[in-house]
Amino acid sequence: MRKIVIKLSKLTKKNNLVRHCLILICALCILELSARIFIFVQYGMSALLPKNIIYAYYPKLNNFSKLTIRNDDEKLDVLILGGSTVHPYFSKINDILKNQLARKFQIHTRIYNASGLAHSTLDSLNKYRLLDNYRFDLVIIYHGINEVRTNNAPDHIFRNDYTHYAFNEKVRTLQSHPRINILSFPWALHDFVVNLKQAFLPQRYIPFHRPDENWLEFGKDIKSVVPFRSNLESMIQLANQRGEQVMLMSYAYYIPANYTQEAFTAGQLDYSPRDEAFPVEWWGNPEHVRTGIDAHNDVIQQLVDQYADVIYVHQKSLLLSSGEYFFDVCHLSQEGIYQFIQNITDHLNPSLKNMKIK
Repeated sequence: MRKIVIKLSKLTKKNNLVRHCLILICALCILELSARIFIFVQYGMSALLPKNIIYAYYPKLNNFSKLTIRNDDEKLDVLILGGSTVHPYFSKINDILKNQLARKFQIHTRIYNASGLAHSTLDSLNKYRLLDNYRFDLVIIYHGINEVRTNNAPDHIFRNDYTHYAFNEKVRTLQSHPRINILSFPWALHDFVVNLKQAFLPQRYIPFHRPDENWLEFGKDIKSVVPFRSNLESMIQLANQRGEQVMLMSYAYYIPANYTQEAFTAGQLDYSPRDEAFPVEWWGNPEHVRTGIDAHNDVIQQLVDQYADVIYVHQKSLLLSSGEYFFDVCHLSQEGIYQFIQNITDHLNPSLKNMKIK
């Protein structure tokens, strides 16, 4: 009788274990299903491919999905990475560059512009890594001002991965879950926690556009130099691994000697007229902005000295510091963008033998 009781006891324990396992599996399935429904509803992405959430943060990359881009054919494929200065929203940079290359060198050229408004070198690095299935003949990288804004934070807030921007923290959260296609709910839970933190601890973050006026004083310490260099160098090294030519350019800007925000708003400065123009204060204190861009330009020069195969265009010295070429501190007028592109094509002369001429 005792043996029967023992067997029944063991059987009961085994059944309990199976029951608990089934409950756990059901709970995990519910969590996973809920996460995938959330992905579809919140981001409009396929629940079968959660990794495509990245396109919600970098929507331009979605345009590459159906393209075939190779650097072993007769076409010259050019990738542009940068912020709003080289974004098509502010100029016809794609068409102008394509036409100038075609006219000057008789090259069949295709321009792929992956720049983004307010994007930093980190965003460009993220996008460049995601374009791993494509091969470009030339990668043009133009950065220098947007990371100046990241410095408008005290030391205990500033992060080298720029996660003191809510946007970058959300991207970093997604990147920390590389197996999201297999299991999505760990990311969903992590993302939920991040959302709570951003909602209840807003003081941990800086605004994505105009800096907090109470923190402008911290912008004098150019903390962004280290991540700026790291991100650019990572792109150079990745391009070398892929067999792609990199072009780096110093960052051109113009702050008139008599600049004040009031004079800018009143249209009293010599900037070219433009409805959508931004005061220097959108990036920080004007003196700090000048110091920050110059520090970033020093980094670019150091990298050019270190990597001899990088094409360098010193836009800062080649673009006249005048309102004729700028409609605000960094965005170029029509004359400015033509000269900007002329500077690019001029520096391609020695390198054309390594590219495809149709």
